Amino acid sequence: MYPSVCGAPTPEILLHEIPEAGLEAAEGAGFQPAESLDDWRIASCPQYLHAIEVAQDTTSCVDVRNRVLYLQSNTGAEERLVLLDQAGSCADASYRQILFGDDGEKAVCSNADSIAGPQKSCVVPARAALFDTILANLDQPDLGLGNAWSVRLLYPIP
Repeated sequence: MYPSVCGAPTPEILLHEIPEAGLEAAEGAGFQPAESLDDWRIASCPQYLHAIEVAQDTTSCVDVRNRVLYLQSNTGAEERLVLLDQAGSCADASYRQILFGDDGEKAVCSNADSIAGPQKSCVVPARAALFDTILANLDQPDLGLGNAWSVRLLYPIP
C-alpha cells in the first residue's frame, strides 16, 4: 500500500530511454536497467490516440463534425481500425475521413475535399470496399457495417 500524498513513493515504474553515453551517470543516480526488474513490460499507447490528437488539433472546417470512431471486427479476427471523420462549412477542404490501421498511425484509406477537388485513396486495396461503405453511411451509428463490426465513439467524449 502507498499513501496518497505528494512526494510519496508509488507502485509505478517509469521507464526512461538513456543514451549509452549517460548510462554510468544514470546508474550513479540510482537508475537501474529494466532487465533487473522482475516483472515489467512496455505497453504501447492505444492505437486511437493519434486520431484523437489530430481531431483536437484541427481548428478549422470542423463545425459540422469532428469525431473519432473505434471499429472492432466481430468476426473473431483481431481487426481494429480507427476513423477520423471531419466536416465543416468551408468552401474548400470541407470534409475529410481517414481510416487508420492497426498501428493507429498509418492511413489505410482517406477521403478529402481539396482545392483540386475530391481526393480518395486506399493504400490497402483490401479495405476499399469497407471504406466505401463507411463513407456512404457516415450518418448511421453503425456506419453501415451491421453486425460485422462494433463501432464506438471515442471523440468527442460521449
